[in-house]
Amino acid sequence: MSNRKVKISLAVKLSLIIMLTSLLGVSAVAYLAISQAKEVFKQKNDSAIQRSLQKYEKNTQDSLKKLKQDVLMLANNNSVKGFIRAFRNRFNYDEVENKTIDIYKKELKELFKIVLKQNKNYFQVRLIDPVSGEELVRVDRKYGKILVVPDSKLQNKLSRDYTQMAIKKRGEFYISKIDLNREFGKIEFPIKPTLRVAKLTSNDLKNSGIIVINVDVSELLEFNKQRRNKIIKTYIANKEGYYLLNTKEPNKEFGFEFHKDYLIYDDFEQFKDFYNSDEVALNIDMQNSILKAKKIFITPKRFIVIAKHTTESLFGKSEQNYFAKLLFFIVLTVIVIFIITVVVARKFTHPIIKLTKVANEIAESRGSKKVCIDVESNDEIGELSSSIKVMLDTLLKSKRELEEFASRLEIEVEKKTHELKVVNEGLQKKVDEKLAELRKKDQVLLQQNKMATIGETIGAIAHQWRQPLNSLALNIQMLVDMAEDKQCSVEEMEEFVDKNMKTIQFMSQTIDDFRNFFREDREASRFDVKEAIEATLALQTNQLKNNHIDLDTNLISIEILGYRSKFMQVVLNLISNAKDAILEKRERDVSFEGKINIVMKKNTDGFVDIEFEDNGKEIPKEIEKKIFEPYFTTKELNKGTGMGLYMASEIIANMDGELMLKNDERKVFIIRLRIK
Repeated sequence: MSNRKVKISLAVKLSLIIMLTSLLGVSAVAYLAISQAKEVFKQKNDSAIQRSLQKYEKNTQDSLKKLKQDVLMLANNNSVKGFIRAFRNRFNYDEVENKTIDIYKKELKELFKIVLKQNKNYFQVRLIDPVSGEELVRVDRKYGKILVVPDSKLQNKLSRDYTQMAIKKRGEFYISKIDLNREFGKIEFPIKPTLRVAKLTSNDLKNSGIIVINVDVSELLEFNKQRRNKIIKTYIANKEGYYLLNTKEPNKEFGFEFHKDYLIYDDFEQFKDFYNSDEVALNIDMQNSILKAKKIFITPKRFIVIAKHTTESLFGKSEQNYFAKLLFFIVLTVIVIFIITVVVARKFTHPIIKLTKVANEIAESRGSKKVCIDVESNDEIGELSSSIKVMLDTLLKSKRELEEFASRLEIEVEKKTHELKVVNEGLQKKVDEKLAELRKKDQVLLQQNKMATIGETIGAIAHQWRQPLNSLALNIQMLVDMAEDKQCSVEEMEEFVDKNMKTIQFMSQTIDDFRNFFREDREASRFDVKEAIEATLALQTNQLKNNHIDLDTNLISIEILGYRSKFMQVVLNLISNAKDAILEKRERDVSFEGKINIVMKKNTDGFVDIEFEDNGKEIPKEIEKKIFEPYFTTKELNKGTGMGLYMASEIIANMDGELMLKNDERKVFIIRLRIK
C-alpha cells in the first residue's frame, strides 16, 4: 500500500472555505430581506397616506375657519353697516356717520377688492338686500382681474338657497353645497367648482344685509396639488357620493351637474357601509394596494370624503429604505466572512511564517552560508520549501559569478545613465507642453462656468419680467375696456399711468441689477453684505417661486472689504446648487416641499458667518472633501463643469475668508468673512 499523501492545493482550501462562508452569509441576508420587505413597504405606505390625510383635513378646516372669519369681518364692518343704514333711509343718507350711500358704495367696492386680492381662492364678494333679494354691491375676479360689477348687471338672488338660508338662520353662517358656478342660470365656462358662505349682518331683517363670498373649491380643496401627485390617486366626493375630484378619471367629476351618476361607492364597494355609518375614517389594507378615506365636515351635518389609493410598489422611499437595510446586512455578512477567513487563513499560513524566518536568515547572511529548512507540508508550501533549498545552493554558486559580473556592470551603468539623461530632457519638454494645454483647458472651463452663471441669471431675469409683462398686458386691456365703456376718468388714467410706471421702473431696476452683477471688480472696496445678498436674491425670487421652493432669510447689515460682484456670483452659485438639489430630490417624491434658509451671524472673533441651508438631495460623506476640488461634479453629463464650488472657494479665499461645508444633521454651506 502506497504511503504517498494526497496533495490538496492551498488555493483550493481557501476558496472552499470562502465559498461556504459566503453562501451562508448571502443566504442569511436574502432570507432576512425577503421576510422584512413586505412589512416595511406596508408600514411606509400606510404612514405616508395617513399623514397626507391628516394634513389635508387640517388645511381644509383652517381654510373654512378663515373664510368664516372674513365673512364675519365684512358683516361687522362699519362701511357695510353704514351703507345699509343709508340704503334704508329714503334720502339714501346715513345720519350716524353723516355720509351718503354713494360714499359708502365706493368704500365697499374698495373693501371687497382688498378681500379678493388677499385671498386668491375667493372669486366673488357680494352684499344682498334680504328684503328684495337684489345685489347691492358686487366685485368679481375674472381671468385674473378684479372687476366691480356695474349696477346695470346686478341680479336678483332672492330665490337662491344661500339667500333664503341666510335669512332663515338669522345671524348664523350658512355654507352651501359644492356645485358649479352659474351665471343667469347657466353653468359658467371654464367650469368653476364653487362653495358659498352667507351671513346676515344683523338679526333685524329690515336693517340688515347679506354678505356672500363665493370660493373657488379647486383652490380651497387643493385640486391642482392633488393632481400633481402621480404616485397616490386622490378621490373627493360629497355627502351624496358624487365625485368632486377624481385624479384617475377626471371625466367623472361633478357628474351630477350633467345628469351623470358617477358615485364613489360604485367604484369602491367598501364606501357603501362607510357612508351609512358614523365612522369618520376608513382603512382598507388589500393584498397589493392600500385605500384610506376620511370624512371632513364642512358643517355639522354636511361632509366631504377624501380617499387616497396607491400600490406598494410605487413608493420610491419605501424601496430606498428596503435596499438600505439590505445593504447593511450584506456589509455585516461580509465583515463576518472576513473575520472567519482571517482566523482560518492564519492556520494555513503558519508554514509560510516559518519560511519567512528562513528567508530572513538567508538575507542576513547574504547567501554566504547554508540554512536549515525543516518545513514539511503536502501542498504548494512543501514544494516552495524544496525549491528554496535548491535556490540557496544555486545562490552560493551565483554569488561568485555576480562578483565577476559587477565590474562589467559599472561600465554599462554609466552608459545607461547618459541615455536616461537624454530621455529625461525630452520628457521634461513634453511635460511643459502638456501643462500649457491644461492651462488652456482651465481657461475654457472657467469661461464655461462664467457663461453658465450668466445663463442662470438671464433665466432668473426672464422669470422676473414675465409677471410684470403680464401685468402690463392686463392693465392695457383693462384700459381699453374702460375706454370702450367710457368709464376712464382723469383720476383713473393717472392711477393707471402711475401703476405701470412703477412696473417699468421695476424692470429697469432688474437691468441695473444684472449690469452690476457682472461688473468687473478691479480693486477691493467696502460693500454691505446684506445688500449684496438681497440684490442677488432679487434675480432669483420668481425662479424659486415657480419651482415651489420657499426662501427664508435672516440678514444683518455688515460692511466688509472685498469684491462685491464676485461675492454675488458665489451667492448665486450656492442658491443654484440648492435649487438643483431640491429639484433632484423632488424627482423621487413629487410632493416634496423645497426650502432654502439664509442666515447671517456675527461672531465675537471679528468674523461674520453666512449660512446657506437647503433640504434638497444630501451630500454623501465620502465626497465631502472633494466638492471644492476643480472638475469634480455629481451632476449629469453636460449639466455641470465641476468649477462652480472651486471658483466660489477661490473668490472667498481672495477676500480673506473661507467657504466651508457643515454636513452632519443638516447640510449647510458657510461663508466666513473677516469684518474690516
